[in-house]
This record gives sequence, structure tokens and C-alpha cells, in this order.
Amino acid sequence: MLGIVLLGALVLTALWLVRPLDGAQAPAHAALPIATAPREQAEAPILPVAAVPPAVLPAAPRDIVAPEPPRPTAQAPVLATPGHASLEIVLLDERGRDASLSYVDSLWLTKRDQQPGEPHGWQFAPDTHGHITTADLPPGRYAGTLHTGLAGVVQRTDLVVTADQKLRAEFRHTGPPLEQRIAVRILGLGPSRTERARQTDVVLHGPGGSRHIPWDAGGNVFLFDGLAAGRYDLELRRDGKESRWLHGLAPGKLREEWLDLGCEETSEPYDHGVFSGH
Repeated sequence: MLGIVLLGALVLTALWLVRPLDGAQAPAHAALPIATAPREQAEAPILPVAAVPPAVLPAAPRDIVAPEPPRPTAQAPVLATPGHASLEIVLLDERGRDASLSYVDSLWLTKRDQQPGEPHGWQFAPDTHGHITTADLPPGRYAGTLHTGLAGVVQRTDLVVTADQKLRAEFRHTGPPLEQRIAVRILGLGPSRTERARQTDVVLHGPGGSRHIPWDAGGNVFLFDGLAAGRYDLELRRDGKESRWLHGLAPGKLREEWLDLGCEETSEPYDHGVFSGH
């Protein structure tokens, strides 16, 4: 009987301890909140977006401005000094045709009526186009000597230079016809590349097995004159070495041919340093 009473007391004590206090709230985690308001009221409010002013565009597209054209550069005048003049030097064959100049050709001018303070002589060489133009010459009377490989030396003593003028000075060849000539300059001979070739070592082979010996014009330039039209081959004989050849030559080309021993043999005329005068 006593045991039953004690058990009932314990049950009542436990119920008293776990009951909520007056005015106490259930813990926050005791139950999830349940929305009771309508959905459109329960959603988060939409914040206003800041207004961006529209871009201001031009009424019409702008024209593209053309770039400024390049300004012309100053060019050196042919007549560098007022009152002076220039000469265009031309080599003509016996028929009046322009012949070619090589860049090793040169022109010497001397003033026959030299004035105090004036130079006595001038030297000129062809440009990269094979032309000789003498600029800045004081007016007066001149004598000219044109040294060429093709036509040898051609001279004039009657050159008259007029102030502020560009004149054409023709040097006409008067020797054997250039249309029947082959001129060959030999370069790079010997260890120093400056030795002279012997005239008897230069042989021109022509049509029908003909052979021609040149005359030595100096400066390792050899000339063959009186040749008929056709194809020719030049042989340079060398002691203890194979001959070197220059093939496909022809008279009447009005130019100087070059055989450079420092270059490979070619089946065509070697034109290094030879410029057209046309």
C-alpha cells in the first residue's frame, strides 16, 4: 500500500516540473512559423531601380575627316647656285644612237676661261641609271674628256655653258663602228684581283669556228671590232687553271660586257655594273 502511494507522488511531481510557466513562450525552434497573410503581401517588396538618362546621340552621323595629305619634301634643284648651269652628258655611236655608260666610266671637265676663285676642273661619274648630269657649273667655255670602256676616250673642246640652263652635251664616237664591236672588261684577276690579263689569253669564238684576238684598250678592257652579226663566246685562258667563259655575246649591243672571275660562270653576258643609257 505504501509503495502505491509513493509511485503516485513521483508521477505528480514529474508532471509539475515539465509544465510551462505562466506567460512563457515556446522556444523559437519549437515550431516553424506559418504564413497566414496572402502571397502577394508575404513576398519581399520590389525596390525601385534608379532611372538612367538615355544616351544623347547626334542627329546625323559625323563625316569622316580625310587625313591630311603628305606635304611635298623639298628637292635639291638641279641648278644649285643662281646663275650656274648643268649638262646632261650623252654618248652617241657613229649613227647617233645613245650608247650605254658603265659606272666605272667618268667625265673630266676643265674650264677654258677660268675666273678668279673658280675651280679649274670637275670629275663626274654616272648615276645608277647610267646617266651623267653635271650640276652647279659656272657659265663659260669648257673642254670635256669622256672615258668609257665601250668607246674608249671621247673628247670635246667646244662646250659652252649658259647661266641658268640645263643643256645636253653629246659626245660622239668617231672610231670603228660600235654596231660591229664587242667590249669586255675583265675583273678579279690574280690573287689581288687587280692583275691585268694578257691580250693573247683573251679569245673570242665566233660563228663557223672563227677566232678573234682583241686589242687592249687599257684597264683590262678588250675590244673586238669588225664583227659580223651572230653569237659569240669569250674565252679567258689562265695558266694552270681551266679557262673561264662568257657566253652569248653579240656585237651592236652598245654596252660594255663584264667577266668577273669572282662570280660563277654564266651562260649569259654578265651585266653587273652596266647601266642602260637609253
